[in-house]
Amino acid sequence: MSEHLTILSVNLRKSHKDLETILETTLADILLVQEPSWVRLVPLRSDTDPLGVETQGSVNHPKWNALFPPLAGPTPDSRPLITTFLRNSSTHSFIVSILPSFSSLTSIGLNISSPTPISNSDHVSDGRMDLQTVSAIGSTTEDVGPLGPARETGGAIMVDGLLATPSTYTPLRAPVIAPSPPPDMPDLSPFTLNILNFYHHVVRHRPSLLPLLSFSIDDTPTLLGGDFNTHSPLWSPPDIPPSSWHDQLEEWLDASGMVSTVPEGAITH
Repeated sequence: MSEHLTILSVNLRKSHKDLETILETTLADILLVQEPSWVRLVPLRSDTDPLGVETQGSVNHPKWNALFPPLAGPTPDSRPLITTFLRNSSTHSFIVSILPSFSSLTSIGLNISSPTPISNSDHVSDGRMDLQTVSAIGSTTEDVGPLGPARETGGAIMVDGLLATPSTYTPLRAPVIAPSPPPDMPDLSPFTLNILNFYHHVVRHRPSLLPLLSFSIDDTPTLLGGDFNTHSPLWSPPDIPPSSWHDQLEEWLDASGMVSTVPEGAITH
């Protein structure tokens, strides 16, 4: 089992070509996509309709498993605005399950865990399994240089306090802490992580944060990635008026113990 997982979160603005390109070129193991492509596919065979049954979907890549919300369908009002891709080669040994309490057309959550206790040999010497995030252009977070004044962020990756360290804000790394075992305990506890992918779909300046605000963070280490479409005094330039709902999002993030992994001043929009 790999001792590193690389997670990329990106809004593709419904571009089928861009999604194909990222799936083919990214080094990430898990891809959190907001506004994925959703196109008409070859109709399914039907015994009653000679034209077949209309169906829609996204990129079908042999190296990836795609997880779409169960509510996704062919009609305009059932188009998914979120999807999560898992690389077959690096995630096949994990147990992956969908979180029903975080599942809508704008949200999908999953739990990824190791099937058996992880031996010391599967970890780096300090007992950590590193979780690294990367930018959309494929550079690692350690390659990100100073970015100057604060700029509005359209997307971000956040972690709860169980994953955060004093250096979480910069550089952009969120290590998953696995306590070192006592001398007489040869194995560490199994690795487990909740991964939440969220897209805030704002229509006519009306927020739709309910799928996120109604979700309760438990004791499981949790990573939240997404596009929050929110101006806030905490991350927007001072001359940008805050969104009317910014306090709701900020209060939920604080109450959930979430910590931003985006370097101060980073441009993600």
